[in-house]
Amino acid sequence: MSYDVRVLPSAERELANLPRRDRIRVLDRIDALSAQPRPVGSRKLRGLVESYSLRQGNHRIL
Repeated sequence: MSYDVRVLPSAERELANLPRRDRIRVLDRIDALSAQPRPVGSRKLRGLVESYSLRQGNHRIL
């Protein structure tokens, strides 16, 4: 099963400001979410339904 992953315009702007190496790693991690929306290491966000965060280096993906 494949999931749709949306990147908000504000997140796209933030990604554009990252160094190329970090941007590629974060985008690869985001792309992987379409196959596995809750990968190992993801954490459920308190107070939000079906919301998780995960880290890629020094960056947090919501």
